[in-house]
Order: sequence, then C-alpha cells, then structure tokens
Amino acid sequence: VHPDDYDRCLNIYVSHFDRRESFSMEYRLRRANGEYGWILDLGKPRYDSEDNFLGYIGFCYDISDRRQADELLRRSEERFLLAMKASNDGLFDWNLETNEIYYSPAWKKMLGYEDHELPNDFSVWENTTDPEDVKKSWELQQKLISKQIDRFVIEFKMKHKDGHWIDILSRAEAVFNDSGEAIRIVGTHTDISERKRAEEKLRESEERNRQILHSSIDGYWRVDSQTRLIEVNEAYCRMSGYSREELLTMAVCDLEAFDTVEDVAARTKRIIENGSDRFTTSHRRKDGSLFEVEASIQYRSGKDSGEFVVFLRDVTEKRHLESQLRQAQKMEAIGTLAGGI
Repeated sequence: VHPDDYDRCLNIYVSHFDRRESFSMEYRLRRANGEYGWILDLGKPRYDSEDNFLGYIGFCYDISDRRQADELLRRSEERFLLAMKASNDGLFDWNLETNEIYYSPAWKKMLGYEDHELPNDFSVWENTTDPEDVKKSWELQQKLISKQIDRFVIEFKMKHKDGHWIDILSRAEAVFNDSGEAIRIVGTHTDISERKRAEEKLRESEERNRQILHSSIDGYWRVDSQTRLIEVNEAYCRMSGYSREELLTMAVCDLEAFDTVEDVAARTKRIIENGSDRFTTSHRRKDGSLFEVEASIQYRSGKDSGEFVVFLRDVTEKRHLESQLRQAQKMEAIGTLAGGI
C-alpha cells in the first residue's frame, strides 16, 4: 500500500472491526513493476459461530483508468471554470430529464445579483427576459432539441436588478444520449450592451453623414477597386441627368468625356500609390452635353482591394466666367495700348 494511504486504510479496517460493518475504500497499491495503481476495496469482517473474529473477506478492483479519467475530468472542469471566470460570460446548464437548471455566479452577476440572491430555477430566465424574446428562444430551443439546427445563437434583452434592460448574446448546444434524445442544453450568456450602444452610435453617425452627403451641393461617389460606382448622391444625379439606379450600373469610364479606359486605370493606380489626388476633368451628361468637374479623391484600403471616396464639384460656370474674365482683361489691355498710341 502507498505510504500516504496506509494509515487511512488501517483506520478503516480497525473502525469496521469494532462496528462489524462492511467497508469500501480506495487506495494505491504497488504493482510488481514498482508502479502504483488505484484499487477499490470492498470487504467486511468475518466471525465464527461463537462470535470470534476470524479476519476480513472482500474483493479488490483495479480502478486506475477510472481514477485517471476522473482526474482529467476534474482538471478539465477546473480549466473550464477558470476560463468562464476570466471571460465574464455567464454559464447555464439545463438538465432536460429533471428540468433542473444551473446558473453560474457570473450569469447572475451579469444581471446585478450575487450568487445567493437568485435561485437556480428556470423561471428566473423567463421572468427577467422580454416576453417576445422568450417566445423566440423557445422556438429555437425546440429546433435544437429536435436536431433541426446544430446550435442556436440569439440576441435578446434581460432586465437588470436596477430595472434597466441589457442586451444578451446567447449561444447554446444540446447534449444527446445514445438513443439520440436530448438530455441537456448547455450555453453561455454574454452582455453585449456596450457593443450594441457603440453600433447604434456608429449607425446614427453614418446616417447623419449620409444625410449631409446627399444634401450637399457637390457630387459624391464611392467607387470600388474596379472603378464601378457603389454609392452616389442626389447632387451628382442632378449634375449628370442620370438616376441613382442608372449610375449604380456604371463605371467611371462610362462618365468620362475624353479619358479612355487606359487613362482611368493609370490614374487609379497613381491614386492608390499616393493615397489621394485632385484634378479637373470633363464628364458627359445623359443628354450628351459636357460639363467640367473638379474631382477630389481619397483611397481607402480594406477588404476587396479597398475603395475610393470622390467629391465632385461642377465648375462649368466657373470656367466660363474665368474665360470671360480673361477675354475682358485682353480687351482692356488692347484698349489701353490703343489709347497710348
């Protein structure tokens, strides 16, 4: 017997001799090769007809594999609990056979409660979750149990202890027995309230920017890496005479009056290398007439080779006035020269 187990085993033998009871104990026994294996020892004391103690009789089972599996399971559960604690995610484990459910302390803390303040009862989730979300979750759980889906992921709102609602991301999977029947649903809850607020602020900001761009007097494009238009504003629609739907089927070279496909490709390459560019060019309207635009372009790298943000100002009238001014200045210079002569 392993030295660390000897005294414990001896005490069990002695105590059961006095009590005349059967005993069960586990200890390590040294094998012939010097290694220790775990033994399950089941026995009881024996007495003769005159109640004299004769010894013990029992059975020993090698449980080394089971003990090793238990230790691995214990370590796995310990690592899992540490991981759950570090991630701040809440864990729930619903036993479908007994209808018992377990909520981890982190699950309760997410709602503002200490572990002892909420019972491990299914009604806790139902009473703190928005009724519409409860209905949707039930539908998904039934699909999970019936193997229509492998796992479910759903977002819903739960009421915090102080009364406000928080956004929860729930992920869960089902555990099935050998007969294919669902016996447990295990999953996590993650508080995504901050992320949802950030997404809402971003959406509002993008919407404000979109409204500003679409109400601007300057034209606006978003162009993909193949120089196809993927977004335009109303100002450019008015400049060109095309509808938004028509423009979104076109590329830059379809609107350029004089630049060829090769010219546009060369300019695109230069903008990618430099990050931005500013120039004046001519575009052709839907009715065939020309107008001059001053283009300011920025390249944004990212997925699908990036995209271009383009602001376009119609400078046709400005160019016409500049031409008239130059002509007037010439006539003034000629008049001055003539007067001098």
